[in-house]
Amino acid sequence: MAIGAFLSFAVCHFLPWLSSYSVQTGGAKAQEVKAPDRGLAWALRRMLADFSEAQFFGNEWASIGLILGAVLAYVVAPGVPVYGSGLLPMVLTGQGIAAMIGMTLWHRKWTQSGFYPTFVPIVSVVPAATLAFGGATMPVLGSAVLGAIIGAPLAAAISARLPEGFHPFIGNVASMAISTVAIIPALGLRFTAS
Repeated sequence: MAIGAFLSFAVCHFLPWLSSYSVQTGGAKAQEVKAPDRGLAWALRRMLADFSEAQFFGNEWASIGLILGAVLAYVVAPGVPVYGSGLLPMVLTGQGIAAMIGMTLWHRKWTQSGFYPTFVPIVSVVPAATLAFGGATMPVLGSAVLGAIIGAPLAAAISARLPEGFHPFIGNVASMAISTVAIIPALGLRFTAS
């Protein structure tokens, strides 16, 4: 997705009918804007919102619906969610741990920039590791910890280096791929050698 999106943005750059536009302020006077509260309640809501960030909702209510829908599907037909593996409880547990660690580590980045891609391991590394290792506890925990440490800063670093006009989505999905490709084999070496 990262390569395809990068190429698409590069091609669109040369298409005159897809030129960028600027938002006019209309000469409005600058108003003092109160900085949003980024305390514990916000952090808890943001952790939950990360579950739906990949779908571009980034909203705790959307995440609640997404999670409840998955749980309902699991209760009704346990062999359907998570490719029929029956591992939905482990996927959700690992994702929750990754969300907590990510918000703990990167809360200041959220406060400084207004957005930080803490959702990256939740939607990539943790589910992949859960499936790859059959829901084994230590690889799921390892993927949550390593994904939270690596995923968000890698996504932010790649997005910051994109040419002007290229959406940070490219950095996010590139980080998902790179983090998953790096972490899963490392966990495999660690936990299959034991």
